Order: sequence, then structure tokens, then C-alpha cells
Amino acid sequence: MNIYKKREFPVELYLHEILLNRVYPNFRKRQEIEKNLMWRKAGYYGEQNVDYHLSHLKDYSLTVIHNLRLSLNGIYFQIDTLILSAFFTLILEVKNIAGILRFDPHYDQLIRSYDQKIERFPNPLHQATRQKNLLNQWLRKNFNLTMPIEFFIVNTNQSTIIEASPESKPIFNKILHAESLNEAITLAQRRYARSSITEKQLGSISERIVKEHSPHFPNLLNTYKMSSSDIIKGIRCVNCSSFSMERIHGTWLCPKCGEKDKTAHVQAILDYLFLIDSTITNKEARDFLKTSSPTVVKKLLQSMNLPSTGTGKYRIYHRPSIQEILTNGVGY
Repeated sequence: MNIYKKREFPVELYLHEILLNRVYPNFRKRQEIEKNLMWRKAGYYGEQNVDYHLSHLKDYSLTVIHNLRLSLNGIYFQIDTLILSAFFTLILEVKNIAGILRFDPHYDQLIRSYDQKIERFPNPLHQATRQKNLLNQWLRKNFNLTMPIEFFIVNTNQSTIIEASPESKPIFNKILHAESLNEAITLAQRRYARSSITEKQLGSISERIVKEHSPHFPNLLNTYKMSSSDIIKGIRCVNCSSFSMERIHGTWLCPKCGEKDKTAHVQAILDYLFLIDSTITNKEARDFLKTSSPTVVKKLLQSMNLPSTGTGKYRIYHRPSIQEILTNGVGY
């Protein structure tokens, strides 16, 4: 398969991880943050599982785009994995839900039984159908093109049992276990013998889709109705997780466990830029790092090679690309 856009580490997963590290143990919404972090981790593991199965599908006529977010007339829609060919387009909506899943057509809902609990989930078929309709409109708007679009709901949890009543049997054509995905893709290909576009058009469409991808960067303080005062200041010790590290002789020292770390300030400054504000000044950095020396903080900020504007005491340091951080880290 031709991977046109690789799967990236989820931005929201990273943001939830750093947020959880900076809220107090008794913070009123800590459990909610932990639950959402757990769901995002499960979702990412599920997507990686799908990638593993797709890697065994040796068909280079298929183009794969992961983690896609497009806009249509101000409406954003996300697709976990999009598979393009000259014959048809396939949307994969990836789920990683454990337990027994029962589709209830009467009330149009998904019921999960797990760990002696029964929960209701939105019907994932609606989500995938919405993605299909919006993608169809997007292709018409941008390429004046109409082509077959299919979708699969792929559940990656190996222990999951999927149930449905007899009148719901058609859903089995749309909802799959991950290990059945490649066979389902092969069967779908056989249904489309006539090409809708040329190989050249396929390349142009793939390139345009990736160019139009608009990553989502949520403000978690707004999401959880928090203020910056809910965020713990200071530099977190990676060994004992306390926020008491002090600058001593050119390094950071944790007085609680004795851990030394020359670059402990890097994550702290990134936490500020990704959670609190997109820019930081020397004064704001001193306050957040709990360090009094403007000279020391100036050197620390400059050493991170952050984009900046202004000069001298008016210099403002800007948030770097989060994908650069997730992929390469920050130079210091």
C-alpha cells in the first residue's frame, strides 16, 4: 500500500498526558481527564492495530491517508484512515471497545456489556455515514467528482463479541473485527470493476487532501472549564513527580529524591505553551518555572530554539509545531 500520510501520535492524547501531570491529585475534574486519557490511549492502540493489518495488504494501487481532518463550508470532519483507489474510496472508522457489543435497531443505539456494567454508545454507523456524506460533498466541491465511497467500522479489541438481531444483519457488512479487514477490502475491490478516475487524478486528489488537512489543537483549559491557576507551576521531577526542582550549578536538582536533570525546564516550558498560552515571555517563564534570574531564564529559552519575535526584554517566544515536538523533540 502507498502510505501518503503516516499516522501521527494524537495531539489530544499528548495534551491530556501533560495536563494530567500538572493538576493536583484532588482536582475536581481529574477523574474525567483520566477517563478521557484512557479512551484516547485505547483509540490510538486500536489505530496502530489496524495499521499492522494493513501493512500485510500488498496492493500498491491503494493510497492510504491516516489521521485526516477536513473542512467543508466551516464544518470539520475527521477520518481515522482513508483508503483511495481509482475505483472507489474507503473510510475506516476505528474503535477499540471491549466487552459484548449489541446493536439495537429499535432505539438506534449501541449497547455495551462489560465488567458487570451496561453502557449506551452512539451508533457508530451514523458517525461513519456522516463522514461519507461530507467526504462526498468535499470531493464534488473541490474536484467536481462523484465516486463510490464505502466505510467499515473496525473494532480492534480481540476479546470483543459483536451481536445483532436478525433484522440488523446488514450491519455485519459494515462492522468488522480487525483481523477480517484485509479480506473485506479485497472483497470490496472486486465489486468495483470500472475505474472512476485515472491514476494521475488519484495522485492529485491525494495530494490535495493532505494539503487541506487541518490538525485540531484543542484548548483543554476551555474544554474542562479550568483556569491557569489550576495548573501546577514549577519543574516536575521525572523520577519522583514532585514540582520542587531547583536550579543549582547549571542543572536542575530535586531536593526530595536527589535527581539531577540539565534539561528538565524543556518540558515545563512546553507545558506552558501547550496548556496555558501560545507565547511566553521571560517574566512569565520565571513565574512558571519558579526561578528568579532573568539571565538564566533567557539562556534557557534561547537554548530551546523556539520561534520568537521582538528583541531584548520585549522578546516573546512562540509555541513550536506540536507535530515537530511529537516527532523530533525540541533542540536545546
